[in-house]
Amino acid sequence: MTCVLSRNNETDLVSKKTVLPFFISMQNIADFVNSAISNYHIDSSIIQNVQGCLGKEMKPNGWISLILSNRECVVLQFDNGVFMNQGFVLNEQKVLKVFGNHQIGAISYNEEQSIEVEEGIVDLDHGSRFEGLILTENKFGIPFGYGEMYDDDGFLVYKGIMINWKRFGYGTSYHNNGLIEYEGYWCDDNRFGRGKVYDRYGKLVNECEWYNGIECDTDEKYEGDGSKPLNIGMKHLKLSDNCVLVDWDVSLLYNLESIEIGNDCFGSVKTFKIDGLNRLKTIKIGNNSFTQKKNDWGIDKSKSFHILNCESLESIQIGEYSFSDFAGDFELKNLPQLQSIQIGTIGSVSCNFYNSSFVIRGIDMILNI
Repeated sequence: MTCVLSRNNETDLVSKKTVLPFFISMQNIADFVNSAISNYHIDSSIIQNVQGCLGKEMKPNGWISLILSNRECVVLQFDNGVFMNQGFVLNEQKVLKVFGNHQIGAISYNEEQSIEVEEGIVDLDHGSRFEGLILTENKFGIPFGYGEMYDDDGFLVYKGIMINWKRFGYGTSYHNNGLIEYEGYWCDDNRFGRGKVYDRYGKLVNECEWYNGIECDTDEKYEGDGSKPLNIGMKHLKLSDNCVLVDWDVSLLYNLESIEIGNDCFGSVKTFKIDGLNRLKTIKIGNNSFTQKKNDWGIDKSKSFHILNCESLESIQIGEYSFSDFAGDFELKNLPQLQSIQIGTIGSVSCNFYNSSFVIRGIDMILNI
């Protein structure tokens, strides 16, 4: 199949200036988190920011942090999409909830137990100390909530939530002259999420997103072969030819505005689906991707193609022989701003969706074949 479709200008359904509520883009995030945890529900409308990464199988890997409008912070640990029974709900003053099972010092906790804390001071052998909320069950004292950490010389180095000697949630670190070094969010003792960095003279140096202590700019595109983690908050995803990613799942990349995939990628994927990415504007896929029939066609009725509920999507471009063995469903639905679809190359044999039923419903387009 080779075709070009374009919208009739008289039938635009939604103005390009439409502003979409932020929480709509967060629905996939909320659904994923709620399916992983019990006895706690997150409404997409209160999620303000998400920090975390996807691994090579495009599943959450490591810690994920959600900042909520009620000033709570939810941190959860995953391994290739599987919840590792490690997580907390925090506000700026205390730990509100424990998820899963935790070994803290000599004490084991699970989410069914209440954790008792009290104000206290924990002095360490080398002279540093913590003053704040500590676990009462441990005679040596373990930080578990809001407090202040002082170094060997008695200088304040951190103020905020600390759990088992690790910084979590919102907190502030200090230079040794008493001025703020960093204020923002932490996870597992690393800068994690939105934060501000100051120099030793109190001047703001940078305000940005952090992941595991590393500065990341979500305004820039991810460009590579997929061997490096994909930041959940990125705006632009550009994967090179022969990318190393095997599975296809962009459902949690809530902030995406563009997707560009090179040639010869995702050969083993059976379901191509993009659903509910309401900031996504463009999709561009190269040649011989999402197929095991390079420069040829095949018939695999278990393979299906779906692009749904993307309120801002304007264009779809698919190169020659991509999806050439997809013979199952082909679905485009609820794409009110879609302006053009280009599949294959006019004048060339392309074999895209060679044995699929090519049906577009609810989208008024002009077809040129």
